[in-house]
Amino acid sequence: MEEFFKKLNKVKSGLRLSDRKKDEIRGSILRAMAEGEMAPVASPAGFWRRFLRPVPALAAFLILAVSGTAFAAEKSLPGESLYWVKINVNEKVAGTLAVSAEAKSDWQVAKVERRLDEAAELVTKGKLTDETQAEVESGLENSANAVQIDVDELNSSGNVTAAANLASRLESAVASRVEVLSAVSRNVFAQRPAPKAALSLIQTKNISSGMVLRAQKVLQKTVESRIKLENKVAETVSSSVEVKSAAEAQIRAAVKTIKESRNYLKKNMKELGPNATAAVEAEIKAAEATTKDASAKAEAGLYGDSFNLSNGAIRAAEKTQVIVGARANLNVDVDESAEIPDVEKSATSGAAFSAPARTNVSSSDDNTKTDTGETQKIEIGD
Repeated sequence: MEEFFKKLNKVKSGLRLSDRKKDEIRGSILRAMAEGEMAPVASPAGFWRRFLRPVPALAAFLILAVSGTAFAAEKSLPGESLYWVKINVNEKVAGTLAVSAEAKSDWQVAKVERRLDEAAELVTKGKLTDETQAEVESGLENSANAVQIDVDELNSSGNVTAAANLASRLESAVASRVEVLSAVSRNVFAQRPAPKAALSLIQTKNISSGMVLRAQKVLQKTVESRIKLENKVAETVSSSVEVKSAAEAQIRAAVKTIKESRNYLKKNMKELGPNATAAVEAEIKAAEATTKDASAKAEAGLYGDSFNLSNGAIRAAEKTQVIVGARANLNVDVDESAEIPDVEKSATSGAAFSAPARTNVSSSDDNTKTDTGETQKIEIGD
């Protein structure tokens, strides 16, 4: 989306609406105002809905782009006034401009990333409520399901490598962001609130636990799909031209992604510090080693294995970018030694995630009980 806005900036000054189109838009706005009889708007978001709903998405976007509103909306979060513009104008226009089937799938993956990034930021800012959680979860599941439908259609049409590649991209988008979401949630759990803020913090803990669980379930489903498809690719005859071509393309993509990850790390080393930088560098080196293994498999004619290894290297490299971004933008360190469910193991064994224990907020003293019956001490700060 950021690249989309950069391109838009270059051409925005040259855009001109015809007089007829201007009259149509003006008429739509005036009719909407008349129908509403200038009634008070319940919320800022309600204003944007009333003002822009009768206007085609692209025309609305051009109106807002000129004023800078569309650009400002990109930084908005669920519950904020401009979020409606972000979802119903900006994202609809971006979706419309995704013409090919692959571009449409990529845009759905990007929306998965956007929803999970929003969730992490909401938790960090203490703005994750039942309402904002529901909005994020709805968008997350809708986009993830749309990608899975595309994966299934590619698989059914016999394009197994494309299906496996798309499933891997979705997993990459979700997996590292689940770790970031878990990390910011743990930060909330570690807080020592003032007495008046204790109840609010407990509620935030419960809501963020639910958000993490929902994201983990999306991830588990995604991993299951990817594993099945990669097994199918590995079983494909090694001499398959399609698999050979796909394997070679993924090796090139892995090399490119690793280079991008290393450059991103260099730009953000000051924010990470020496220990975190060393940990990320180790992850990048591991991705490089996996890429070398993929090249060796390809040279041996094992193109299915090569394809799968390259996808793994890409996921690992992309993960480092998300982790570095979390430290630079959210000031949160993703502790990979923390107890995070082994999603791939759960996916292959058929085991399901267990919900994090929720804290009972009805207790009147400083000791509360989780839904499992265990007593949890809520430490209150001075």
